[in-house]
Formats: sequence, structure tokens, C-alpha cells
Amino acid sequence: MKYTFTFIIALVFISCSNSNDEEPMEPDSSSNEIEILEIIQKKVRIGDTIVINGNNLDKITSFKFKTIDDELENLSEIAPLEKSLEEIKVIVPTLNNELFELFIFQNNSLINSTSLNLIGTFPLKFNFNHDDVKSVKIVNDKTAFVAAGSKLYKTIDGGYDWELIKDFGYYIGSSMFFINESLGWVEIYDDWNSILYYTNDGGITFNKIFENNFAYKSIIQIYFSSPTNGYLLTTKGEIYQTDDNLNFDLIYDFPNSNEGSGYTEFFNLSVFNNTLVASGESGPNGNEPILIKKTGSIFNYSTFDKVINNVQLINDSKAYQIRKTSGFEDRLFFTNDISSNWEETSNKRIHDFFFTSKDKGIGVSSNINYGNHIIFETYDGGKNWINKFDFKDFEYTLDIDFYNNTGLITGYRGKIWKHIFE
Repeated sequence: MKYTFTFIIALVFISCSNSNDEEPMEPDSSSNEIEILEIIQKKVRIGDTIVINGNNLDKITSFKFKTIDDELENLSEIAPLEKSLEEIKVIVPTLNNELFELFIFQNNSLINSTSLNLIGTFPLKFNFNHDDVKSVKIVNDKTAFVAAGSKLYKTIDGGYDWELIKDFGYYIGSSMFFINESLGWVEIYDDWNSILYYTNDGGITFNKIFENNFAYKSIIQIYFSSPTNGYLLTTKGEIYQTDDNLNFDLIYDFPNSNEGSGYTEFFNLSVFNNTLVASGESGPNGNEPILIKKTGSIFNYSTFDKVINNVQLINDSKAYQIRKTSGFEDRLFFTNDISSNWEETSNKRIHDFFFTSKDKGIGVSSNINYGNHIIFETYDGGKNWINKFDFKDFEYTLDIDFYNNTGLITGYRGKIWKHIFE
């Protein structure tokens, strides 16, 4: 009897075991769901490929890129570049704001959204009534001023919205400078007199502080290091200095300018502490490339065989300049001593530039037919140029300014772009 009972128990156990083996498994309810595990890039550029890792990503059908100014339902859907079960890719389209959200869809159903940051160069939506934006000055990460035609504009949100501060009635050009969000200078030329205005309230009011009957010349560049200390450069190579923002003394007069010609001979001014450089094309025939240099209180000048298009001091002795080569191509040159030894940094065509340090900066190049400008970055002083951004056809730059890693690039017909270094 004992063995019989044991045998029955064993049969029951085997029977139950077989029954459990044959019972189908419950399906995993999440096995077919889209699962986002990782978005590799958090900072991207226009044209970059965003890579997303996860599960069942082949079910994703489209993306939308939304900035603060956009309505989600009005945005175009962007198809994936590539997709598989565990990875999907999408290319960043042209965006107009550094902050945006990436929306992920399966058919018309929203699956996921995440916030990302735009870096590099990108166009801003604002247009300055199609006036050429000749000059820009950034004073902090959010505040900047631009001169477009006869009008002065100000932004306090990083360049996305601009307020018209004043219409001076006469062309401002490059003669505008601010040292903070309140203190600034603007010069206008009323066909005969050069008039310098000063504001200490961010452009609400302007007071005339300097006026000169320059006849065939005007102020072309302004630089101030403090509310009282600054320089003015005229189109004929005259340099004025003030230490009280009231009296402007002529401290240098380029001796070989073609005074009666009426055309601009000097264009660029750069100052670092007590060192100053100014570049242009002057001389008796008006075609001699000139670099004026001031070290301490001593002035001199050098002549070059090719045109100098821009110059920027990095410190008291180091500087960059754009100069044409023997093939009449614009190239970037660098020196450790502004008195001599300018060396070509690379064979890249560079028309304009701005450096935030000795090594880091942006350069403005162009395509082979000069059909538009192209922005590049360098992190080794112009030896190598990376992260290309193409403007649209017939879009060209006019001025560049940076505050730390944030810059604005202005252009013709009211165009403006922002650049953010990583």
C-alpha cells in the first residue's frame, strides 16, 4: 500500500508538470512598443545627423523640430534618414533658435519629445527692413546693438527680437560702439559735418559730444575701453583720442593720405590696452596697403604689397589680418609681433574673421564663384577650418562681433545670423 501511494503521487506530479509545459506563455505587452533609450547628441548643428538608440525604432515614421516661435501642427514632418530596430537617424534642418524640441511620431501619434540645443551658425528670423546691417556690437550674452542704414536697433534676448532705438536720418555705417547695455557712441555724417553722439541710458537719449567739419572725410571706426577713454579713426587715417569723453585730441595724422579724393582709405581699427592698429589702402595714388601701429605713445606705419581687408589684435603683440596673396586670393595672416613677420595661416580662402582667443575663431569664406559666403570654425589659429555652414545664394556678411562664445554675423538686405561655439 505504501508503494502504491508513492506511485500515484509521482504520476500526479508528472501530469501537472507536463500540463505546465504545454501552457502557452503570456505575451510581453511591451515587446512591440517603441522605446527611446538614448539620444547621443545634446548639442547639434544644422545639417548634423542625430542618432537615437532604443527598441522597435523602425516603427517611427517622422520627426518635427520645434522652436519657441513654432506651432507644432504647422511644422513639416521630416522622414528618418535611416532606421532599424535599435537605431534611427534624422538630419537637423534649418532652425532659427538655439533652443528647440525634437518630437518623435509613429504615424500621427506622438511617441516622445526631448529638448536639444543648436550650436554653430544659424539664421535669425528678424529682418531689418532689408537695410544692409553694416555694424554689430555685443555687450553680453543677451544684449547687442546693430546699425542698419540710418537706424539703431537693440536686442535684449540674444538676437531674436529687436527694438528700433533711434532713426538718425543719416547713414550710420560702421561708426557705432557700445561698452555695455547703457553706454554707447554713434557717429553720423550729414554730408559735411561728422557728428558723434553719446548715450548713457541705452539709447533713450543721445547727446552730441563731438562735431567736426571734415569735408571729404568722416569717422569710420569708434573704440572705447571705458566711459571716458576712447579712440576715433577717420576715413583718411586721422586718429583722435579722449580721456574725458568731451575733448578729442588729434594724436596721429597719416601723412600720405589722398585728402582731396573723397573716398574711404582707412576701414579697420583694433585696440588692445595701449596697442592700436588701423588698416586701409592709402598713399598718393590711393592704392597703397597701409597698417598704422601705435605701441605706447609711439606711432609708425608699414606698407604692404597687397590689400589689407581686416585686422584684429589678440593681445599687445599678436594679431591677425586678411591680405590678398599673389594670386589675388584673400588669406588669413598671423603675427607674434605686429611690427614684422606676418605668416599665412593656411591656403583657405578667408575674406573676414573674428577670433575670441589666439586659437579659436570663425572665418568667412566663399564658394568658387563667390555666389555666397560660407562660415568655418578654427580651433588652431586658422591652420585648419571645420564645421562648414553655407549661406543661401547671394547672402554675404558685413560685420561680426562676439561676446565669449556667442556671436552675431550681419549681412546685406537685413540679414543676420547667430553663431554659438560649443
